[in-house]
Formats: sequence, structure tokens, C-alpha cells
Amino acid sequence: MSITELESPFTPGVPVDPRLFVGREAQVRRLLDTASMARRGNFQVAYVSGERGMGQSSLVKMALHLAETQRNAAVAHAHLGGVSDFAGLGRCALEAAARDGENRPWGASLLKALGERIERVGMMGVDISLKVPERDLEAAGRNLPGEMAGLLRKIGGDHAPMILALDDINGLAEKPEFAHWVKSAVETAADRRGKVPVFLIFVGLEERRLQMVKNNPSVARVFQPTLFVEPWLFEETGKFFQQGFKAGGVPQNEEIQSEGALRVYFRFSGGFPMLAQEIGHAVWMQWRKGESDAMVRGIFAAADSI
Repeated sequence: MSITELESPFTPGVPVDPRLFVGREAQVRRLLDTASMARRGNFQVAYVSGERGMGQSSLVKMALHLAETQRNAAVAHAHLGGVSDFAGLGRCALEAAARDGENRPWGASLLKALGERIERVGMMGVDISLKVPERDLEAAGRNLPGEMAGLLRKIGGDHAPMILALDDINGLAEKPEFAHWVKSAVETAADRRGKVPVFLIFVGLEERRLQMVKNNPSVARVFQPTLFVEPWLFEETGKFFQQGFKAGGVPQNEEIQSEGALRVYFRFSGGFPMLAQEIGHAVWMQWRKGESDAMVRGIFAAADSI
């Protein structure tokens, strides 16, 4: 494959490809251990937090990938940006389950279970939308654990648990009603112990988690685990760039992946995956164009982009 045919292995603005995921092993393992508890029918809730750009979504995406490929879980990743009510929560959750399940072995059963509640939208009908009354969406959002457990039963087979990542819950988390709902959902599921094989993973800012705890102190004990994502260390940052450049076709002896270059990337990214993605993509693009000073040009281009 020629250089011009290659695509950038770095993906600014979206979670990293699981093949390029580095670090966070202990946190991924904790999420997988919690998924095992949910598989036995015990409803679980976790919270993954950190500063913006710290890679929370990539961490969760990696956990979902491993849970699905290694443990046969049914998984979905819902993005809740702008959602501030239970109807929006219900819509995003159900659409994510349908969309993410479409190309999975269990997807056909799930789409059949949703039946006339879904429709194809967008050009060529490539996306999925719900045609459900607002009151029904609100009911689905308020009974989300039961709704997901019901879908899992309809999927059938040995797929369990249903793991639903609710990403960017910041709009919901600031509302007192949401904190009370989380506590109530856990208590209600506890009465059905062994019958709710569902694991909800909330992803949001740390200040929103603290706001939820302020609104309902009992919530602090609900999130098991609570994971705070820290910046990468130098070794992790270096491994990310090395793996990325290798995937992008960069020869091993290129200057842009020397020890000195890796230290420069670490200094300018501060261990923030979001910044590392921007820098990696910009440097790779300069290398692809054949620039002799690709590292310097790339860092300046990344700074402009950021």
C-alpha cells in the first residue's frame, strides 16, 4: 500500500480504536469484573469520570469491546449530549441498543423485539430512529433497567449482561431528580435480585458526580465502581504514539517516533489522550506529505486545531 492510500490511525474527537488503546488496564478490569456480577442477574451501576479529553469514552468503549468479544455480553453505547429529561434518556438508550446491535449476532432478534417502534432515517436509511410517543419514551427512561432486561430476554441465547454506557450525562446529572432516580432504580432492582442482568455505565465530569452526591448523598455508595481517569504516564503516551505510527505505515526508524520525539509529544499533550490524538494526527499528516520537519510542523498544526 502506498503512502497516499493510508488513512490516519489517529482519530481526534472520537474514542480511540480498541486496537490502539493503551493503559487503564486496572480500570478496564474493574468494569469487566462488575459485568460478571451483572451477568448473574444483579443490577450494577458504575461512574467513569475525569477532566475533558482524558479518554473516559475510550476506556468505556474498550471495556464494552472486551465484554462483548470475550464474555458474550450484549453492549450499547448511548451518547446523551444535550439530553436533560427521562424521555431523552429513554430515546437515546433504545436507539443505541438498536443501532449498536444491528450488526451483532443478536441484533436481528433485538430489532424484531422493537418491531414497529423503529424506522429507518437519513440518506439510504442508514440510521435508526424511534417512532414512540413521548410518554412511552419517558416511561422507558424511568424504567431503564427493566427496559434493558426486557430487551435482553427477547434477544435470547447466552447473551448477558446487557451493558449500556450512558456517555456525557452531564445535562441529566445536574438535576436533583436524576440522583434520586439512580438510587431508586438500584433499590428497586435489589428487590428483584438475580433477575436484572443489566449494567449501566455513566460517563461524565467529576463535578457532575459530586453534584449528584450533593443532591442525594446515598448515591456515593451506588456507583460501584467509581473510576476517575488520570492522565497517561510517559510510557503510556509513548506506546500510544508508537502503536499509532506503526498502524499508519510509518517506518520504525522515522525521526517522528524517536525517543526524543516521544518526549516532546508527552510534554505538549500532558498525558491527555485528546491532545495526543490531535498531535498524532497532525504529525502523521505532515509525514504523509513528505515534510522533513513533520514533528515540528505537526505540533504547530495541532496547536492551531486545538
